[in-house]
Amino acid sequence: MRNSLVVSALIALTVLGCSDPSSPDQNLLTGRFGSSSSTVELVAIRAGTELNLVCSSVSSDAAVVIRSDSQFSVAGRYFGSGLLQDPARAPHALLRGKVMNDTVVISVTIIETGSDLGTFTLIRDQLPVPDPSGPVCPL
Repeated sequence: MRNSLVVSALIALTVLGCSDPSSPDQNLLTGRFGSSSSTVELVAIRAGTELNLVCSSVSSDAAVVIRSDSQFSVAGRYFGSGLLQDPARAPHALLRGKVMNDTVVISVTIIETGSDLGTFTLIRDQLPVPDPSGPVCPL
């Protein structure tokens, strides 16, 4: 019984803390964003973010902070398809974008090579649609 009271109190404090309009978390991008026309997905939490591309991903331990102009940029690491990499040796990547209501437009650049992996328009709570015919990601 005592454990359930502690858990209930923690949940209540979390909900109240998250709903405080003066909370600094209002400047953080959080949620799950996707597109009904692609398999790209962005998951952003207070402790970091991950952009899942078709056969690769970009991960960051940094929160996505939205500036006053609704734009953001966050550094991360790029993990290519099937590559078992030491995270410390993975190429650096930069996620840049803009938030417009429930839509995020995000671009991805590999810093070491300057390669642009594309620009994606993603919508909050939209689940990505897998393509049953492919692609087959190399190992």
